[in-house]
Order: sequence, then structure tokens, then C-alpha cells
Amino acid sequence: MGQVKLIEQSFQEIQEDTQGINRKVWVFPIQLLAKNVVLPKNIVQIRQEQEMKKAGGLNYEELKDRATKVISISNKRFTKNENISA
Repeated sequence: MGQVKLIEQSFQEIQEDTQGINRKVWVFPIQLLAKNVVLPKNIVQIRQEQEMKKAGGLNYEELKDRATKVISISNKRFTKNENISA
């Protein structure tokens, strides 16, 4: 894809892993340096198909449970790291 830059301070938040276990992770908000990056259509389509297939195997309650576990942006905890500059 190309080079990226850090656009906000890194922070930690709780995310659910593939086994459904909550874990603390570091998030690094980045942005591509190149302004005009065009993704091949098949890459986007493949990703959408994967997500639909994953969601298709879940019942309504499982989908609802996943949706309620999403942590909103306002709940993120920011941690300052002196070694990283934006």
C-alpha cells in the first residue's frame, strides 16, 4: 500500500480476539502518505465477501452481541508516549 504516518497519539483499548476473549491492545492511528491510492476492485470485493460469510454463520443473538461489544471512540484511553512523534 505504501508509507504511512502516525496521525494521532497511540492508545490502548480493550478488543475481543478471535476466541471471544477480551484483551488490551495498542492502537496506532495511521494514514497513508500517498494521496491517491486506488485499491483493486477484487481486493475490496474479497474483503466484503469474507465479512458477509463470517456474519452469515451467526444467528441474530450472536450478531447483536458482537454489535454491543464494540467500544465507542469516546471510551478510548489515550496514553502519551514520548518516543513517538506525529
